[in-house]
Amino acid sequence: MAWVKWDSIQAFNAWHDGIKAELGLPKLSVDLNGNVIPGSLINDNYTLPVTVADNDIRANVDEHYAAALDLSESPFVSNYQIQSA
Repeated sequence: MAWVKWDSIQAFNAWHDGIKAELGLPKLSVDLNGNVIPGSLINDNYTLPVTVADNDIRANVDEHYAAALDLSESPFVSNYQIQSA
């Protein structure tokens, strides 16, 4: 998985709509045999955007779908620090 960046939510939505069409989303959850699970969740989205700023929208996507996109970093700040030995 890779974090990637778009310059606007509109650009993300356009990309995301294309990926969802390619993957056939939305679709119902299925079991190992491909049978729809009654009362299951519907998978609506491939990924969810994280808005860092109006011109900085990021999402975590599979490397296969990240090839033509601008690589970025995780927008989440970690409170953990690496301790040296």
